[in-house]
Amino acid sequence: MVANHPDPQFARENFLSLCGEWEFEIENNPTVFYWQPEVWKRNGLSGKINVPFPVESALSGVENKEFNLKLWYRKTFTLPENHGNVLLKFGAVDYAADVWVNKRKVLSHRGGYAPFGAVISDYVRAGENEIFVCVRDDCTDPRVPSGKQSPLYGSFSTYYTRCSGIWQSVWLEFFGSTYIENVRCDARLNGNVSFGVQFGIPAAGSEVRAEIFFAGEKVAETRAVAAQDCRLDAHIPRPKLWACGEGNLYEYRISVCDGGTAADTVCGYFAFREVGFRNNVFTLNGKPLFLRLALDQGYYPGGVYTPADADEFARDIVRATEMGFNGARLHEKVFDPRYLYHADRLGFLVWGEYPNFGLSIDRREALAYMLPEWLAVLRRDINHPCIVTWCPFNETETNDFRSGALQDAGVINAVYEATRAFDPSRPVVDVSGSMHTDKTDIYDVHDYTQDAETFTAHYKKGYFELYPEKQQRKNEPYMVTEFGGILWDREDGGSWGYGDAPRSEEEFLSRFSMMVETLLANPDCTGFCYTQLYDVEQERNGLYTYDRKAKFDPAVIRAVVGKKAAVEK
Repeated sequence: MVANHPDPQFARENFLSLCGEWEFEIENNPTVFYWQPEVWKRNGLSGKINVPFPVESALSGVENKEFNLKLWYRKTFTLPENHGNVLLKFGAVDYAADVWVNKRKVLSHRGGYAPFGAVISDYVRAGENEIFVCVRDDCTDPRVPSGKQSPLYGSFSTYYTRCSGIWQSVWLEFFGSTYIENVRCDARLNGNVSFGVQFGIPAAGSEVRAEIFFAGEKVAETRAVAAQDCRLDAHIPRPKLWACGEGNLYEYRISVCDGGTAADTVCGYFAFREVGFRNNVFTLNGKPLFLRLALDQGYYPGGVYTPADADEFARDIVRATEMGFNGARLHEKVFDPRYLYHADRLGFLVWGEYPNFGLSIDRREALAYMLPEWLAVLRRDINHPCIVTWCPFNETETNDFRSGALQDAGVINAVYEATRAFDPSRPVVDVSGSMHTDKTDIYDVHDYTQDAETFTAHYKKGYFELYPEKQQRKNEPYMVTEFGGILWDREDGGSWGYGDAPRSEEEFLSRFSMMVETLLANPDCTGFCYTQLYDVEQERNGLYTYDRKAKFDPAVIRAVVGKKAAVEK
């Protein structure tokens, strides 16, 4: 494993982080929003920012919470002689970015949550070099997916501080005459594993070698000769399986040689695990497992979308498991790949989601803005064993409260079909908790009923339908993927949650236990997701506060959440 790399799933040992202090300016004149002034021709900018923290965050050093329509970044870096070929990579930039290197434009990218980059070998030189980045972001534009970022001036209800600009890592990687652009792993429970290797520069005739390691020891090696792309196959006898709490990760090292000289090497990992359904019960490696998920919005004190340090990703997962949850819905946001690495390492199950809020899908033109980015997210994350479900949309029928526009089922169906075609190995929820179309692998609902009699009555017949007059379940696997949201806030005023706040801790735990135990005891339910793991700003319905302090004894919550489910007996 390459230490401290921004993307542990696909890393080169020879890389250079560009995070830290950048020069910075905000340009919020709407009259020049849609054309590009020649700021990039300057030799400097007037301010400073700490990358990769969004401009709205305190940790950025800027903390400007206006509608920041246009942002300028500048950074210099030094390359040695014989530095080889150079890749420039961005983890995520919200929303549209133009990039210049040494005052020559190298790329444009649209989409606030997917990685992007370019080979910049022809633009750099030994010695000092310069990067300019211009970011345009308007989360009030109905063509811009923005997740839980507030479209109003301030945070309110379930909408929080906006996140503009660079919010994941920026770095350089170095290679020789050719480079590996992508690796897709396919690991089966019988021990067979294949690597689909794609090259960014043609490598026909080159030798490609894959080495596989477990617990530091080499367990397999395989070679092939590259054509346009390349496939490598290997077999691991009696493989260790990935499971809840057991992140049995196999590391790989793939090298391509040109004329006997190593041209490029990438390191990553994979795991042997299989997810699916049997008799409508979720299975992991063929065994029934009730999904005990917590909703995680991916917001962090001081950093908004970006935690103060990368270790916080692991700590968040540990806090969830301490309360008995075996996974999380990574809600309305594409999480940093380092979070997914820790989920892989710790055996923590997650739903991979897309931040569709803010995007009006009442017309099929929405596909042009959403689908390319979603496919890029799938491409980045498909090798993560922790991801057990894809969820491209959430509550679509009512998410555009500004226009009141309803969903176009054609948009939902097209994204579902594209997701299934890209990855047939995982279930896909067409749209979580709202109006399902006729194509979904899971029928889920969101139920924020707080009254005990009403909540239990919803599940007396086995399952509850949110819109029975408009749609009916067709015997798909059933889950309740948002419930609870119980307001619990000892501070005075300004807080938000579902229903009336309990008057005591005993009343909270009684309501919480009633909901959880009702769903666990339901033989027709194979998973739930409790809202939510943490408070976020004014939304105070977390089991932890926003600064990650437990509101209740984790052992008490774990005793309820960890009870045996009907589908597991």
